Amino acid sequence: MVRFYHLEPRGLLETPGWLLGVLWEHLPRLEARELHQAAIAALMPNLKPAEQRRQLRKLRTAAQPRMSADMPADDRPAVQDPAAARDWFEAQGIKVVGA
Repeated sequence: MVRFYHLEPRGLLETPGWLLGVLWEHLPRLEARELHQAAIAALMPNLKPAEQRRQLRKLRTAAQPRMSADMPADDRPAVQDPAAARDWFEAQGIKVVGA
């Protein structure tokens, strides 16, 4: 869970049990996707150039951070400003721990 969700060990202890359960249920899917991407990366030297470009495009897209399309722009956390991000998360009822 630390690898996929970037939760520190202390964060795991402070995360509500119901949320940990939801995150835990999604781990097999995340592991399968990671394994699939690793297999594609291993096969890259054997692919034709056009297929290499297509797979690289897919991997780059998967690596980019995503924002929910249905989330209004003004409700998205301001990741460039830590103080604004902290305020946003606290407004959502999420406990913010650390600096």
